[in-house]
Amino acid sequence: MTNTQTKDTAEGNKAGNKATSPPPNVMLACTVKDISTLEYPLFASIKYDGVRAHVHAGVLYSRSNKPIKNKELQARYARWPFDGFDGELTLPAPRNTASEVLKVTASVNADASEIEWRVFDAIPDTAKPTYYERLEYLAVSQVLDGKLEDSSTESQPTWVLQATIRNETELLDFMQHKAANEEGIMLRGVYSTYTKGRSTLAQASLLRIFTEATHTAEVVSIIQAQKNTNERELNEKGTVTRSTAKAGMEPKEETGAFICVAAKDIRVNANLVVKQGTEFKVAAGSMTRLQREKSWEMKDKQQRVIFVHKPYGAKDTFRQARVHAHWFAHAGDQHGGDLSVETNVDDRGEK
Repeated sequence: MTNTQTKDTAEGNKAGNKATSPPPNVMLACTVKDISTLEYPLFASIKYDGVRAHVHAGVLYSRSNKPIKNKELQARYARWPFDGFDGELTLPAPRNTASEVLKVTASVNADASEIEWRVFDAIPDTAKPTYYERLEYLAVSQVLDGKLEDSSTESQPTWVLQATIRNETELLDFMQHKAANEEGIMLRGVYSTYTKGRSTLAQASLLRIFTEATHTAEVVSIIQAQKNTNERELNEKGTVTRSTAKAGMEPKEETGAFICVAAKDIRVNANLVVKQGTEFKVAAGSMTRLQREKSWEMKDKQQRVIFVHKPYGAKDTFRQARVHAHWFAHAGDQHGGDLSVETNVDDRGEK
């Protein structure tokens, strides 16, 4: 279904050699902002924080379709019958973050003995099998790999288990009992097909929900927003980008971010994340332009923010903190003007 690569061809393409055909674009996740919009049934699994990796023509590639540099990982996973497998390279706690994994995958000779390749999908060639059918293919491949002469526990991927979710109640239960201490969850339509590129909510090919926590903090200063007027350029992927050279950054009359202070020690899942008195930055997030302008206009007034952040992997500061709701207060008006912002779930990576 998925793997038309022969064993001889796959084994003939070692790390560093050019594959016989260009690798396909992997499927990227769409962030769920409102779970009431979901349609069931869905498959659910834990979202792992690591480096995306898939095998094509005997080479282990990253999300951006560049060969993984680490020789040990190439030797372990870039082989038949793993051609077409799609997953995430991860490390055990406390190194279970993408930045830690990248230190290994981006180094040719780094020790990769603790790296696990958590496989959750198989990239189809031309047919459009459903996710249920792709899981069946992965199951057959597990049996096949167990019969290979060079197979071992260390050289096999870890298969990501999928839970069947039939309704919102089951989804909330899964989030509470299975993913409360994880980065989040991934969802896939049982009968969805593989989208080479970003999935949409309607397709439900690959969806994500991040685990988040909410806190309130006093604002001690405000960072002014800036407009990037640097020239647009094409990068090596053909994507339009702009540099962030200071000469091309112009100030805007609106708030860009808040510098806040912790009024007390803040713990997440019993772990101390921010000590009392520590300053940290909170992005303006989903505040509208009018709200940002009003906040900047009142920059000399007392302001507070209710912010959300991702507790998973947080160390010494909040991870990806952004405004959830904001208000200011000043003498004679302790409640001030309410600049409430509706909350949404964040975005980023099954990367």
